[in-house]
Amino acid sequence: MRPPWQQFDFTLRVRANFDPTGLSEAAIIASIAGTAVSAGGAIMYGIQASQSANYNAAVARNNATAAVQQSELAAQQQQKQATVALGAIRAGYGAAGVVSTEGSPIDVLASSAMNAEQDRQTILYKGQLQASGYADEAALEAARAGNAIPNGIGSAFGIASSGATRTLTMIGKSPGAGLGTSDQMDFAP
Repeated sequence: MRPPWQQFDFTLRVRANFDPTGLSEAAIIASIAGTAVSAGGAIMYGIQASQSANYNAAVARNNATAAVQQSELAAQQQQKQATVALGAIRAGYGAAGVVSTEGSPIDVLASSAMNAEQDRQTILYKGQLQASGYADEAALEAARAGNAIPNGIGSAFGIASSGATRTLTMIGKSPGAGLGTSDQMDFAP
């Protein structure tokens, strides 16, 4: 008894008759198939590039939102710190017996409050600038997404045109095949 892997005879027997016309036909078919695969690949590349650019645009929009939210949070934290610092200045004046409602102490408090507000506004402004950069990036990616599929289709047409030219050239050189010459063709109506 044979082992299980030897129970079947998978011998491949090939009978080949060399026919140059058949070989040319095979080459023509291979050329057409290769052109179709390449053109399809160009379209698929365009679709994938569009999807990738759409994803990148969404990420950039999310980053813009996050930049604004982070700057607002940082501004709130800065404002709380400034309020504590101003309170500490007032407490220091009170402990020292200084009247904080007139003269130099009020000028110091007002200046400190203005600086704190300016710092808060600067934090918000930087967040807006960063968000604006992300919004520009999102717009650029959206434009890329819009162009990717038409570019893929254009590439596919170029590949198809080149493949058709190559295939027609092969047909013209094929023995026993082809379009013939103008003196062999009847163009009469």
